[in-house]
Amino acid sequence: MPNWLLAEPDTVLADLLSEHFRRATDGLQITIVRTCEELASVGAGTFDLTLVELVLEDADTVPWLRSRVAPPFQRIIVLTACEKDALIHAALQTGLPGIVHKADGLSFLQMAVQSVLAGGAVMSPRIHKTRARLFSDPHLFVKLLSEHEQRILSEVCSGRAVPEIARSLGIKASTVVDHRKNILRKLGLHSQAALVAYAIDKGFVRADVWTRAALPGAHLA
Repeated sequence: MPNWLLAEPDTVLADLLSEHFRRATDGLQITIVRTCEELASVGAGTFDLTLVELVLEDADTVPWLRSRVAPPFQRIIVLTACEKDALIHAALQTGLPGIVHKADGLSFLQMAVQSVLAGGAVMSPRIHKTRARLFSDPHLFVKLLSEHEQRILSEVCSGRAVPEIARSLGIKASTVVDHRKNILRKLGLHSQAALVAYAIDKGFVRADVWTRAALPGAHLA
């Protein structure tokens, strides 16, 4: 009996997809989760197919996707409406077999499901266009910033205090500030506000959970 996992924060869409694929697949069972916490709790390697949105209710799913690269390799399709460059790039870099933009439609998703279940790999047209744009962009963040600097970017735009960021990264507070200055220079930006706007636009931090860096102790001079 086929057993799928669907990680989708939109309740209406999750129910519609579940109903559609149950009608098309005899005996199909679908487990629906809406948060990364729920996604982590269902275990790994127990589903014939996983459809997962890049952004769930509580966080993005990139760390979970990266953890799935290790054996046993799973049949996973990223099914997303996300337009954030950092998250799309991260999903592409995982090497998982499928990534489909929701705007490419149900018929393409059906084809993608069949292909991945058969052991193939698939990328939808809109994702292809995004990939081409990203890799042709000389100012793409991965061409300007190291992986460590990208993590620093996420941290310094999160609203957390500098000492807290330093402790979590195991570095000095002055080093955090120095990294932030170097990141600004490499990105051609000139203020914390501009850096935060960039981080939100690219998907390094979530706008809905971001706390302004003007909070006590969080300001980076």
